Order: sequence, then C-alpha cells, then structure tokens
Amino acid sequence: LPFELYSTFGIERKHGFNKQTLGLFLSDKIKSLALTCIIGGPFVALLLWIIKAGGEYFYIYVWGFLTCFSLIMMTIVPTVIMPMFNKYEPLPEGTLKTRVFALADQLKYPLTKLFVMDGSKRSAHSNAFMFGFGSNRRIVLFDTLLTQVKEDEILAILGHELGHWKLGHTLSNFW
Repeated sequence: LPFELYSTFGIERKHGFNKQTLGLFLSDKIKSLALTCIIGGPFVALLLWIIKAGGEYFYIYVWGFLTCFSLIMMTIVPTVIMPMFNKYEPLPEGTLKTRVFALADQLKYPLTKLFVMDGSKRSAHSNAFMFGFGSNRRIVLFDTLLTQVKEDEILAILGHELGHWKLGHTLSNFW
C-alpha cells in the first residue's frame, strides 16, 4: 500500500497524470480487497483441493481448472466487476463509431458494443481495450483517449489491438 500511494500520489501526480482523490483511492482498495476475499479465497481453496486430490496428474486438472476459471473471469470481470470501479456509456453516434464498426467488419471481428469509460476520474493516461468472446465482443475507449488523439489515431490504435485478435495472440496465451 505505501508503494501504491507513492506511485499514485507522488510519481503520477508529479508528471500530471493522477486525477484520483485519496477517497477514491481508498474506496478502490476496499472494493479490491473484498473481491479478493470473495473470489480469491474459494479459488485458492479449490486449487489446493485439486492439487491434493489430483494425484500424479494433478497438473492436468490444474490446467483445466485455470482455463475454465479464466474463461469465466473473462465474462464476469468486464460486465460485473469493472462497472464497480468505472462508468461505461455507449459511444455516441458519429463518424468515429461508424469507422470503428467498419474496421471491425473488415477484420471479421464480431463487435457488438462500443463503450466509453470514465478513465479521467483516476488518470490522464489514455487507453483502449477489447473484451468478450464468441459472438459477443466489445471495445472500450477511455474518455481521455477521445480528447487526446485524433480520430485516425484512435483507429490506428484499435487496428493494432484488433491485429492481436486477428493473429490469435490472446488465444495463444491459454496454451
């Protein structure tokens, strides 16, 4: 905790990135601790049980468990957990939205929703990310990204991220 406080309120503030209040910081830490107990406790208990009960080939069962757990978390983290920390709104209609969907279509990425996240309440850093699997894929743009770069640059950033998907980089992390 002292290192995180220094990083957030020392280094990040010094360079003009920190926008977070101490209250928000502590609120995030309390939520994170609660989630760690609620999810992490049963996870570790089940993992240890699998190791103990798995016998000689426990590592195969552990791999299967971790793969299933990862897929479940890929589903609930963006839709249940992340909204506990940030607000997500659909990207308003306009040329950017049209161009992002066109880029996704061009790459056969099954984009279903495009969101803007209020990242500016914590940081001046900008980012974008994708989540979901199967036919339910979503893209999230930080509100800071929309104010810091031009539309063509946003498309270049998303092109890079979609390239990771197209080349199977995310999936290869499971194997």
